[in-house]
Amino acid sequence: MKVIVIGTGQCGNNIADEFCKMDKIVRHNRKISVVVDAFAVNTDEGDLSGMKHLPRDYQHRILIGGRETSGHGVGKLNERAAKYAKDESQKIIDAIGANPNLFEVDAFLIAGSGGGGTGSGSIPFIVERIKKEYPQKYVYALVVLPYEYEENNEERTRLNTASCLKATYDRADAVILVDNERYASLFGRISANYFLVNQQIVNSFRDLLCAGEERKPERVGSRVVDAGDITATIEGWTIIGWGGYDVSLFKALAKDKKDFLKKSAETRKGIGALDKALKLISIKSGQKEYAEAQNVLYLFSAPEKEMNLDTIKDSERYLKELMPEALIRGGTYPYERRAIEATVILSKMGELERIKNIYRAGEEFTKVMENRQKDYEGKLDKIKRLGEGVPDL
Repeated sequence: MKVIVIGTGQCGNNIADEFCKMDKIVRHNRKISVVVDAFAVNTDEGDLSGMKHLPRDYQHRILIGGRETSGHGVGKLNERAAKYAKDESQKIIDAIGANPNLFEVDAFLIAGSGGGGTGSGSIPFIVERIKKEYPQKYVYALVVLPYEYEENNEERTRLNTASCLKATYDRADAVILVDNERYASLFGRISANYFLVNQQIVNSFRDLLCAGEERKPERVGSRVVDAGDITATIEGWTIIGWGGYDVSLFKALAKDKKDFLKKSAETRKGIGALDKALKLISIKSGQKEYAEAQNVLYLFSAPEKEMNLDTIKDSERYLKELMPEALIRGGTYPYERRAIEATVILSKMGELERIKNIYRAGEEFTKVMENRQKDYEGKLDKIKRLGEGVPDL
């Protein structure tokens, strides 16, 4: 599957940059390409200078709202970013249209932070404009949810996240959710976390995008996951996970001469990798929420000798137990490495407590803001009345 990635705001810019890095590695190691192009959109000129892998020309690093902000950002006011994205979306369309390989694109992925200013305000309207310009293409939004401390300490973050999700869900073919707080406990806090979270996000897509583009016979799975499977799966609220194990962890059991232990080891390879992917799913979820998924897609990436039909059957049975109402698609991607890895997508999610909490917090803060504004206007009115007897100059 081939995509164009557009990152908006500082968070989205860094994700787009990581996709560029991933595609360079894939082109070198696998001799294929899955990212047709990548762009960074921002209201802050400084943020556009911070990426290492994205092309440095103005068509790939797009400043919006420059006349109004002088290139210094929107200061968390996502309604300003929304206006600039609507008014200047033609810049993005022109940049996309300049790529001669546009015909290869299966989908667009627009990434950004739900809690920031530029990303949360512009994601919905970049999605809307691209869908209008390319109605035959799938347009997905990848929204990164804020850390808990950001929601607690920065009230505006709550409103931005809620309004971004609401507007984006109404416009995109799917909203892929990634929760910063989900990965905080796994990767450590702040400094290392941003880099590792972005790496985890992009690694979750890597094999999924590559599997259907491979042309070497030894890298084509017995059940190929390609663009058709992915686009048929991803719809509505979506979460994604990627993880795996070193092959050597299973070798001791596999060498045992007892057939039932061999069988157990083979089964545990697949289920173990799936479990790791589910533990690293992009939003903290439990079995109750897993069961809400209507569409599931899995992909095993491993040396061909490590995968067999029993592993696939047992893994699908395991997923069906967790998600009994889901339509399950999946396949294998033979690739010589020392790991057995799994990618899992859960889509058409009907119940996500994290989203419900964000909407509640956004509604609550909206009422708080309205009361504050009334109070402020009342105080100004009192001051104005006190000055009524003072002569004008």
